[in-house]
Amino acid sequence: MAEIDAFVYTSPGGRTVNEDYCSFELGSGRSSFVVADGLGGHEKGEIASELAGRFMMERLMCMDQITVESLKEALRETNQCVLDGQNQYPGMRTTMAAVIEEKGQLWECHTGDSRIYLFKNRCLYFQSRDHSVVQLSAEMGDISPEQIRFHPDRSKLLKVLGDSQELKIAPSPESFALEPGDAFLLCTDGFWEYVWETEMEADLVKSETPEEWIVFMVKRVLLKAPSDHDNFTAAAGMVRSL
Repeated sequence: MAEIDAFVYTSPGGRTVNEDYCSFELGSGRSSFVVADGLGGHEKGEIASELAGRFMMERLMCMDQITVESLKEALRETNQCVLDGQNQYPGMRTTMAAVIEEKGQLWECHTGDSRIYLFKNRCLYFQSRDHSVVQLSAEMGDISPEQIRFHPDRSKLLKVLGDSQELKIAPSPESFALEPGDAFLLCTDGFWEYVWETEMEADLVKSETPEEWIVFMVKRVLLKAPSDHDNFTAAAGMVRSL
């Protein structure tokens, strides 16, 4: 397995309740990171994100073999977990971004607009695709990728946990080979909305640890975001050695 340094940060931002959830586990043969952004309001989002995040983390760490199919199954089971929770908390849903590392390979899966970024040589190498109306608009050329951040339809999500019995999500078809010096970032929309990808790269260049990297980026959020801005959360990992 890769030796990974990790750090997570979450803040309610300008809200009274933090509906984001983040967690990581560095195991002896496998490491996993999960970030989730709850939807539903009135604390239902907070329950949904933690319920899904804890369930997904347990599934990632105990699955026998990591494959695209096993990740799909983990997402389906996590989706069912949230649906079952709606018996007590109707309407709760959540986005999710998760990565799992084993034997120097990094796998990813996500729902909604919580994102995953992978950096190699301090440059952006991979960025997950949002399951949202504005992401589709950008891919069709109706808007530029930069316009996604503040588009009026940005909150219209197409796939989230707890939204449908039939969750059809395709994780990346292949894993990513990690090398010493690689870094990855999982974050909710309240974070990436105010930190451009070029700024993520610039802050990564200045950072020796995941904590330093996230602190630099959090400062950007606090400088740009309005006083009533959304919860924001990030989890970062840096590959020290293989």
